Amino acid sequence: MKHVAIALIYRNHQLCVAERLSEPFKGYMECPGGKVEANETIFQALKRELYEECGLCRIDAYYYTYTNVSNEYGDFRLHWFKVELHEEPQALVYKQLVWVDVDQIETLHWIEHNRPHLYLFKRLATLQATSIEVESIEDFEASILDTQVLMDRIKTHSVEVIEAMRFYGFSDLS
Repeated sequence: MKHVAIALIYRNHQLCVAERLSEPFKGYMECPGGKVEANETIFQALKRELYEECGLCRIDAYYYTYTNVSNEYGDFRLHWFKVELHEEPQALVYKQLVWVDVDQIETLHWIEHNRPHLYLFKRLATLQATSIEVESIEDFEASILDTQVLMDRIKTHSVEVIEAMRFYGFSDLS
């Protein structure tokens, strides 16, 4: 399974969406991001991809969830991040970047495997981003798959809510 880090970038109830310039999926809309490379955390991949695709040098990113996708190109785990910007994104590898009202995202020409996840885009637009520190991938996956597990872990183990999850390299937000 290949892992992909994807940025959900919001501003004033709008989502930053990119129109692909190359195949596969030329002309379709997607959120910026890309595949995790060898020896790279998903957060490092997100930072690298946003630099390469949008020229972003400084971001604050918060892990939201993941979804699994299988298509003719393989099996993928899409890791969704809510991203806050400190600079304006540029369309370095895209035909264009556009800011779309969250209530209008269904009207866009999305890559088909992203269409089932549009509800996530709307939901995340209104959520406050927070993260927890976890000790293992099992704890992490359990916490993001089940909100009650996450809340129980915070209450039972007095886990401090922090801005970044050290397990995934989130401590490097500068």
